[in-house]
Amino acid sequence: MSIRNLSWPVGMGLLLLFASAAPASVVMTGTRVIYTAKAPEKTIQLTNNDDRPNLMQVWVDKGNPDSTIEKADAPFVVTPQIFRMEPRNGQMVRLIFAGGDLPQDRESLFYLNFSQFPAVKIKDEGTNKLVLMIRNRIKLFYRPAGLAGSPPGDVPRQLVPKLHAGPGGASVQVDNPTPYYAVVRSAQWAATGKNLSLGDAAIIPPLSHVAWSIPPGVAPHSSGDILKLVLVNDYGGDITHEYSLQ
Repeated sequence: MSIRNLSWPVGMGLLLLFASAAPASVVMTGTRVIYTAKAPEKTIQLTNNDDRPNLMQVWVDKGNPDSTIEKADAPFVVTPQIFRMEPRNGQMVRLIFAGGDLPQDRESLFYLNFSQFPAVKIKDEGTNKLVLMIRNRIKLFYRPAGLAGSPPGDVPRQLVPKLHAGPGGASVQVDNPTPYYAVVRSAQWAATGKNLSLGDAAIIPPLSHVAWSIPPGVAPHSSGDILKLVLVNDYGGDITHEYSLQ
């Protein structure tokens, strides 16, 4: 199937790229993909909520936010990669692990990308029009079989916060001793009756850690200090967990 047969706007005067600023009308069921090692493939469901068709491109990258379908570098095969989605219709996309030397004692993180290009009428080709290409980027976790320790649902309870004080100020480090990624939507420090944001969301890799600076003026060893983390589970739901710090 050629791009022209899809009524792709060849010769348009202007094309703007919006990775996340514009709302996407083509959406995926779920907010993340968990690919288990024993699965022969993973099926992704896309839905076009537009009243017009869209040309779609789907690919997987290793972590480069500027990746393109031509430079997809992850060990996954996507089929179909390029296709037309009819108005108010759905499309199943197959994701197949192509093999590779990935760690077997922990998860690996990749990103599933899907971009939509609105089709235009043939009579409008060659005219100056504003066309929005919208790209979505979703976390894809490759999960080896037989990972040691507790199941992924226990990750919040397994995290270990540690207080650090130094000449540059105080910080709280959170160790992740599990083989799973811990996705933190928000982190707050509850002290002296106040909830103080510790900064942006973070991803704590398996068997690794991240650290947040404690806001100036907050005593890091006050009795009753609590670290509040909002983590995202396998289903995209929020799990709030509190850690007492003495």
